[in-house]
Amino acid sequence: NGRFPLESSINSFVETRNNQNINASIDEYIEKAHSGDPFYQHKYAEILSTGLFGVSIDEAKSILFDIFSARGGDSGANENLGYRYKDGIGVPKTCLKAVDYYQAAAESTLKRGRDGKELPSIERFRLSTLELEGRRNQAEVDKEFVQYYIQLANSGNIDAM
Repeated sequence: NGRFPLESSINSFVETRNNQNINASIDEYIEKAHSGDPFYQHKYAEILSTGLFGVSIDEAKSILFDIFSARGGDSGANENLGYRYKDGIGVPKTCLKAVDYYQAAAESTLKRGRDGKELPSIERFRLSTLELEGRRNQAEVDKEFVQYYIQLANSGNIDAM
């Protein structure tokens, strides 16, 4: 369907360190996120939340894009919002909203499985917790992210290779 996973952008980053490729990938994510594609809205939200590739961390914008994505049915966005509301990360802490988002994520995943569609990947992104940890150095974030994908690849996760 013409989508390329975030992992391919990361692999390009690790292999080539070519800023033009990264900037083009980020620009494509932004363009498709703004056009209303829930998949790209969620991936862009993750980039904004983690500060990946030197993009400025913007929690409010990250939450907004995940809300749009969740309304479009993206299970990852629903899961992230459930986590945020459960722990009060960038949003008021409320178990009721957390349960609603987690339930939507579970129902979406079950529906995909019943329909014989590919299930969401099992990778987990760390949502930034700026109010808890303080701003982290971008090099630390990039290093952690690359180490995380190397660990996934070494464990046999094909999506991380």
